[in-house]
Amino acid sequence: MRISTLILALLVTFGAGGCQACVEASGIEVISEEDAIPLPALPIGPRGMPPLVPLAPKAGADGAGVSSCSDGDARERDHAAYVAERNRGLSRRMRGKVGIIDLRIASAAAEPWTPLLVRRADLEAANARAFILQAAVRSQVTDLSLDIVPWTVTTDLARIDLPTDARGRADWGAVDALRARVLDTVRSATGVSVVQAARALKAKGYAEVAVMVRLPTTRIIREFATASDAAGLEVAFVQQPGQRMEPGTYVHELLHLFGADDLYRLHDRDARDEGDVMGGPCRGALQRATIADATAWAIGWRDAPPERLYAIGGRRAHAQKPLDL
Repeated sequence: MRISTLILALLVTFGAGGCQACVEASGIEVISEEDAIPLPALPIGPRGMPPLVPLAPKAGADGAGVSSCSDGDARERDHAAYVAERNRGLSRRMRGKVGIIDLRIASAAAEPWTPLLVRRADLEAANARAFILQAAVRSQVTDLSLDIVPWTVTTDLARIDLPTDARGRADWGAVDALRARVLDTVRSATGVSVVQAARALKAKGYAEVAVMVRLPTTRIIREFATASDAAGLEVAFVQQPGQRMEPGTYVHELLHLFGADDLYRLHDRDARDEGDVMGGPCRGALQRATIADATAWAIGWRDAPPERLYAIGGRRAHAQKPLDL
């Protein structure tokens, strides 16, 4: 296996022994040329139901890291209430046996998937899973199991260019159109709809199912989650992992699908929300992030909402019968 130009330069500069020591000390990932080569092109498809095999636990996936969630833009503090009401379909609450379809859109017309990007996507998802399970233990939730199931679909989608505002927020009309386009493309490519794949997981014993879509985009935009459609499908969109993995963002968007709202949108956020993963942008890893009690209530980890100065509303305050899925 040939090694990258960077590592070759270090070998020349420091000698083999010295370079190995500096690489180990710095945590530099040795990238082979094979890691950087796109995976072999697949035919559009493959056709039929995906295997739906959960990711195995990954070494180093402990939910810890070096960064945390920060406050959002003060101009976005335009909500007086915490409205947790998105999960009315296949992902009503994060309890019991939960399955997440990690849908990876591959295309020769977009950024290609390489072995390195696959590894990063797997580890990002595994760190997100570890963080959620550790938070569940701290919340004394004993009935949660969580599987992340990768599904790579080769399509003819070009790289996505979504219109955004000055703060990188996607236009919601464009988001609705994109969601329909992506789901239609998956069905055309494979002969299987995402709803069918989600229901196949339900048939395998998963109590709740949601979908995370890894989307190739032309530029960095803010990730987003969409509410249930008529079929009860909850979908969030995150970008392909590049130079930096974002398990905090992955968790933030994932929890939206199970009822959590954006705490950073509140006029008067409570001090007890400090560090909550729903409280703002969560770049990097998750060492100091938490799932505090407002979010815990929203995703079904608490029976009653916590005391807050702001109003708590949404699906639990306005009891709505969930879809029978």
